[in-house]
Amino acid sequence: MKTASADRIFATGVGLYLVYVFSLPFMVFPALNFLGHQIQISDFIFIPLALFSACLWLKNRVKLDQGYILSGALIILTMGLELSIADNLIKAGLRIIIQVYLLFIFCISFLMARMMKELKPIFLSWAASAAAIIFAGMIGIVLYYFGFDFRINLLLASYGMALPSLPLPRVKSFLVGAEYLANYLIPSFFFLYYGRRSGNRYLRSCFIYFPILAGLVVVDLLTFSQAFFLWAVPLLAWKSIFPGKRIARWKTLAGTFLISLILMEVVMGSFFSIALSKPETRSPLPGRLSRILIKPGIRQEFWGGAIAQIKEHPFLGLGLDRPGTGPLKFGNCKGCDLPEGADAHNLVLNLWSTRGFLGMISYLIFLLVILSKSTRAVFRGPASLEIQVLFWAVIGMVLTSFFVDIEDFRHLYLCLGLLAGLSSRPAVDAPVRLCRLSDPQAHSPLKAPENGIPGAVDSASSILQIAFNRIARIFLEIWPAIRGFPGSQGLKMFRRLS
Repeated sequence: MKTASADRIFATGVGLYLVYVFSLPFMVFPALNFLGHQIQISDFIFIPLALFSACLWLKNRVKLDQGYILSGALIILTMGLELSIADNLIKAGLRIIIQVYLLFIFCISFLMARMMKELKPIFLSWAASAAAIIFAGMIGIVLYYFGFDFRINLLLASYGMALPSLPLPRVKSFLVGAEYLANYLIPSFFFLYYGRRSGNRYLRSCFIYFPILAGLVVVDLLTFSQAFFLWAVPLLAWKSIFPGKRIARWKTLAGTFLISLILMEVVMGSFFSIALSKPETRSPLPGRLSRILIKPGIRQEFWGGAIAQIKEHPFLGLGLDRPGTGPLKFGNCKGCDLPEGADAHNLVLNLWSTRGFLGMISYLIFLLVILSKSTRAVFRGPASLEIQVLFWAVIGMVLTSFFVDIEDFRHLYLCLGLLAGLSSRPAVDAPVRLCRLSDPQAHSPLKAPENGIPGAVDSASSILQIAFNRIARIFLEIWPAIRGFPGSQGLKMFRRLS
């Protein structure tokens, strides 16, 4: 009798969780706002989900790793310290409540990953929701060309001050912003891929899978977000760099080119944020290129505002009740001033300027603890396709933190919880992995730690050594293409040493 009751509780909890996963991108429903924070339909589903999850947690006594507990508690503790400098205690307290809510999403996802035999239903629920969001985005594009612009089209976003107005729609679908959509589509791509590889009969059909994939690319491109196509970086890394096999030269060159473009955008964007007080400045490049006039973009204005606030308040920050940039004035744009400020559009800058140095460090520790444990599970133990797609999806979302404040994205905490739960599973329960960082003979056999969970890493240095060897092999793959470059004599010596 007790077993049947427990099974019903578990089935109900899993069902509510799948509904919660499906509802996450429908952020504009209902249109309720509370103290500047929009209430979403997923928040209503979370209430019964939390109750059933608490019952499951107490009954099964699932243990959360100590590293996750301490790093999560450190985030709340540092945010609590910020209350001492907050002018609006209600608004600051609400930010702490929201952070606790996000950590509960992490814990529930961790619980599901530990208790469910496979995560295929979760990934397929996400994929179905993503397909609906993509379809809605395509409808928004069609409606735009029938005269329905963002002012009357719920599915489109305004260009605002971030971009010049273009004769193209900027898509956000049912999410609250185009940046949210670009970030959400990163794990969506990987989960669609998982659904096809896992044998789902709908995604196995080329007439369903490839139209959805094409729609994802079109919608992602029309978000006009600096995060668009960032899913390609972890995809190329996963498929080209880390499998223990000889890779095609074009894959290496394509991946290197794409990653270089993104890094260049980050570096140049950070550099140009120095000359924020001027409407335009000369290019720092040499020769004729120095004649180019550069107009700093709005994101660089946000970064500069956040940096200025960090210099004034390096330890405690502005407080949880204020945006990260502080008040902004644009002398070359009438009516564009932001007296209340805005988010910094960069994870580190926004955390540092609002929560202070300790708040920023505590959040980064939380991310690093999760990623370090999952890295060990992916590269040293027998990792399943599930943990591989989750790991690279999270890497892609974290990459967007250069351009977007991701610290309050619900879907990010959901993926982090699933990844942490899978990483904490005993290795004997994991299916055979599809790709390895190196050959089995390349590293020493795994040893079971004292806590009884097999698959732990002997040391982080061995992972770095294996990664270095793999990077060296990739470099040798593109050697013929750079043989004629200056300094190639020194590279020949490196090749002989390798």
